[in-house]
Amino acid sequence: MDSSGLDPFLNKHFRYWKLGHASVVPVAPGICCHTNKKGEPIQTWGRVECLGSGSFGNVWKEEILNVPTLNRVRVVKQLHKEQSNFIQVSRRELYAMTTFSWETAPKAYVKHGDLQRYIELGVKFPDREAPLIMSQIARALKCMHFQGFVHRDLKPSNILVAAEGPAWSVKIADFGAAANVNDFRPSKESKDYIRTSGYTAPELVDSSQAYTTAVDIWALGAVGFCLLVGVSPFYKLDDMLEYCAGIGPFPTCVLGASSGFSIDFILRAMIQFRTKDCRYNRH
Repeated sequence: MDSSGLDPFLNKHFRYWKLGHASVVPVAPGICCHTNKKGEPIQTWGRVECLGSGSFGNVWKEEILNVPTLNRVRVVKQLHKEQSNFIQVSRRELYAMTTFSWETAPKAYVKHGDLQRYIELGVKFPDREAPLIMSQIARALKCMHFQGFVHRDLKPSNILVAAEGPAWSVKIADFGAAANVNDFRPSKESKDYIRTSGYTAPELVDSSQAYTTAVDIWALGAVGFCLLVGVSPFYKLDDMLEYCAGIGPFPTCVLGASSGFSIDFILRAMIQFRTKDCRYNRH
């Protein structure tokens, strides 16, 4: 697929983000070379490990090969160009990345992986640690929402761990589904790829419904529930729909000895809607 439609966008928004090299040339499977304007090689990078895969592409860890003494690593996302909306998706993610990256907070390789890894290992998040993690995610979402963006795919596997507990430090990742709420129009195609079982807000299930940044607040509550229990509150879609319709319970019983503050936060984030009018009250 021709990606030349991205050129005007890249020239406008990425003028100061370019590497300063004339081109990137693939030299072997998983290996690419950055060249100068004369075509002379400057840096050669090779794939080391696939860090994750999603609807839009794969994320790779790469190491520099021709200057081993630099001991440099980077993370590269390879987008699936065969998608019918490749250019739209690429623009959306790249714009979100530039919007939420600053010189004082540069992008870096996070060696501890994501929260999902710790959950699958059975790591316990005490009441004093789970709120620390949740508050950092909430501040990041507040920043996104203030800029008019909604993440739409918040889940443990999209939350990177920069520092392990008890003094956890986390970062939100993967802006592939992020969208500007002022420009975005809901459609079936746009929602199919962001249905992550257990974390998807009810608004994202019905492709005819509009939604706001409140979908991220629902997902935040589901992540908090998972930190305390080890699983998401509604693994089955039918259970979530019954809860939202007012005919099914919220699984508060499994929260056990969690503090009243934690339970209250989760319930407020995942407030039960009885009518369409209260759909946006989670903020």
